[in-house]
Amino acid sequence: MSRSLKEKAKLLMRGKMGILILIALIPSVIFSTLSPTGIGFLLVLPLSVGMAAAFIRVGQGGPGEIKDLFISLEGSNYLNHLWTLILQVIYLFLWTLLFFIPGLIKSYSYAQVSHILADDPTEKDAITRSRTMMNGHKLELFFLQLSFLGWFILSGLSFGILWILYVGPYYSQTMALYYLALKERQ
Repeated sequence: MSRSLKEKAKLLMRGKMGILILIALIPSVIFSTLSPTGIGFLLVLPLSVGMAAAFIRVGQGGPGEIKDLFISLEGSNYLNHLWTLILQVIYLFLWTLLFFIPGLIKSYSYAQVSHILADDPTEKDAITRSRTMMNGHKLELFFLQLSFLGWFILSGLSFGILWILYVGPYYSQTMALYYLALKERQ
């Protein structure tokens, strides 16, 4: 399955790399610029939902657009998304206090939260829905992410340049396609 998702991601990215690089880069720039003020955290969490929305849209055959990044900032979505994502961080922190392994397992349980919020901005219980979706699929996602290990190493060796120009969008597109495949199976 991972090979077919990765091949499909490459096909979907053709002709869209410029916009996908921007979509993946903007949250990083905002966070690094505003992180000393603490505001970066309050914007980047919801922007992660917008980034997921853009890659889901591309995964469904649509265009990726910069405006997708800001779906969490529209109307009442912001507080719902921010609260859900902060709860996710708190839960992961608490599970990690029980040692590394429970925190790692729960990180896979909560792996789809941003995608769920991106797909349905009014979702009120994305954490529970993610846990349900990931039942029996944690190891599958682990191996899919592990298949990117070589790319992660090359990105580090290039001081992040390869991540910005190719691997980040490729990885994000593959994760969006994984979410869509998982949703279809449910």
